[in-house]
Amino acid sequence: MVFRAFCRETIDRHVGRDLDPSLWKGFWGIYVAFLESRGTALTADQKAAWDKLGTMFNEECQLQLAKHGLPHL
Repeated sequence: MVFRAFCRETIDRHVGRDLDPSLWKGFWGIYVAFLESRGTALTADQKAAWDKLGTMFNEECQLQLAKHGLPHL
């Protein structure tokens, strides 16, 4: 519940920025690469967990974009 509320609030803060809806899923790959660039060694299970979290984040963001009448996937 808190995570989904965070996703919705993030979209609400970015409504006026006209971001491409595909960026919300893409962010997670960038973040994982950032973690690894800082010396964090992620296992395959951890990468899978981050990917699952990114999928959930994207799904909630797309729903919130739709509620605002903005382009969504």
